[in-house]
Amino acid sequence: SELANSSRHTDLHEATVKGDVSTITHILSSWRGNEIVNIDQRGYTPLMWAAFHGHPEAVNALLQHMTSAGVNIVGNDGHTALKLTTLKSKGTDTVSRETKIIV
Repeated sequence: SELANSSRHTDLHEATVKGDVSTITHILSSWRGNEIVNIDQRGYTPLMWAAFHGHPEAVNALLQHMTSAGVNIVGNDGHTALKLTTLKSKGTDTVSRETKIIV
């Protein structure tokens, strides 16, 4: 989408926000280079968005294609994917107020 491109979101970012494992799997099957660790304007990777939105199947699909370096990327707010998962599981909405996106 045009908005996705303007905020450095890729189709993979959008699919992970939605938890669309079918689309994630399709994109990863034709993976070319660094798209899986593409960082958006918030400093978030697709893995970070999947973790934040509480999509464990999407997280698992992404992890199968990532190195530990990609897993440990820190967003502009200082959070890693693991931290975002922790915040989500505690019901914290601090991150959601700071990192709104439109898909």
